[in-house]
Amino acid sequence: MTDDQAKRKDTLTRGFGSVATSLFVHALLLVVLAMITIAVTDREETEALVALGPTEVHGEAAIAAGKMGEREDLAADRHALDAGSIAEAPLPNPAETPREVAPLPELPRLSAEGFAAPDAAMSIFAPITGGADDQGAKAPRGAGVLDGTSDEFQRMVNRLRQRGLDVVFVIDATSSMDPYITQSQQRMKDIVGVITGVIDVDKTGRNTRKTRFGVVAFKDLGDDYGLGATKHLALTNDFEKVQVFIDGIQASGGGDTPEPIHKALAVATGSKMGWRAGKASIIILIGDAPNHPVARDRAFKLAGTFSRVRKGQVNAIDVGGDAGVLPDFVAIAKSGKGSAFKLTDQREFWRHLIVTVFGRQYENDVEKIVERFTEDD
Repeated sequence: MTDDQAKRKDTLTRGFGSVATSLFVHALLLVVLAMITIAVTDREETEALVALGPTEVHGEAAIAAGKMGEREDLAADRHALDAGSIAEAPLPNPAETPREVAPLPELPRLSAEGFAAPDAAMSIFAPITGGADDQGAKAPRGAGVLDGTSDEFQRMVNRLRQRGLDVVFVIDATSSMDPYITQSQQRMKDIVGVITGVIDVDKTGRNTRKTRFGVVAFKDLGDDYGLGATKHLALTNDFEKVQVFIDGIQASGGGDTPEPIHKALAVATGSKMGWRAGKASIIILIGDAPNHPVARDRAFKLAGTFSRVRKGQVNAIDVGGDAGVLPDFVAIAKSGKGSAFKLTDQREFWRHLIVTVFGRQYENDVEKIVERFTEDD
């Protein structure tokens, strides 16, 4: 090899070494830059998620989330009605001084003496029908149940007689509700008697047994109803069972103000109550306290789902002493396509239950029937 050839080889070797070193350095720089970019991006995305929180999304993400939310809402609606339950978040139960409500004076029960019908259910409403029982025995009074009522009320009653009626009472059973629970126990026969006397008697005076009643009693979490916070009686036309269940409710607990109404509505609207398709379906919520704040939306949603899926109605009676109807009760009734109102006369609570079943627009008509029912008290 000549000297010139040796020089050229040495130059080429040094050139290749420089290129390799340069490529290695650039590659190393690219790796470092990539790691920095990934770290910054991850931190920015994490900070963005924290800043947005669980309910803030924008742009295309909002549209996608909205569509997913609709599907989730539909699935939740079906689950709430079919299973009678929804996922729960932990709820607070702070200890506060129990609210005190003066007890109502004891009200007399309507006497069952003189009822001609041997059937227990017929004997409850026979006094106001003027009809006959299943064996043909005549009831002791002769006035027609709808005499003197408006044409609009009579048309509504005829529709209920054709469809049948399911009613569920959802009752707050905490300490402050004791006067109203006592009155329900004393007057349940009368409440059932008036409603079934209007709906369950056909033109011949026979008992069609198209009306059923159910009850959900609820207390605060940690009270004697346990974590479920409810006890219930499924819909039935065995009115003795209804009376026994109501008689068994003992008002207690509820030291703090809010109550788990959403748990009671989950049971009341669910399949375990035995709702019948195509029947007029009514829930009446009775209480004096709002829902636990963290679960208010669940209560509203359950009422709305009941209205949409079951074609039912949710009404609410606020028996508390504060001015105005509880906002939660208003929202629940609005979602459930019903009405909410404040009870102004404690002694007439049982009458208001009857009026609420038929609709407050028919209060005058119902009062005429109730007066006939109680004229011998």
